Amino acid sequence: MKFRVWSNLNKRYVQDEDDYFIQSDGELFEISWSGASNRLNPEEYIVEFYTGFYDKNNREIYTGDILVNVLNDFVDDMPFVVKWDDRFLTWFWYNSNDNQDCFNQSIAEDCEIISNIHEGGIYDKGESTGTS
Repeated sequence: MKFRVWSNLNKRYVQDEDDYFIQSDGELFEISWSGASNRLNPEEYIVEFYTGFYDKNNREIYTGDILVNVLNDFVDDMPFVVKWDDRFLTWFWYNSNDNQDCFNQSIAEDCEIISNIHEGGIYDKGESTGTS
């Protein structure tokens, strides 16, 4: 599964995801130049999974991305964040008015990524951005 890693220490995404892997129990590891692997503290690094969807600009959408609908035919025109929902085993969008619904490619292609939960501007309620 494709993913990206946010470093809470450096306040940015890590540069080379190929140096990381996720164990079947969900633990994140970094592979060193010597080939050894080190388990990373989940408080310091956040894994965000690729949804399999693309926005209107053909950019890959990941958990935690903030999008806005550019066609204005959405439930409302507020920015929303994409998250995984363990109850329904699918992607959902959530906005700061507590609106939510399933998220799929037909919605994604009418939207544009404007940010992510780390870099700006939407009420997140502190919910997990991973597979919870």
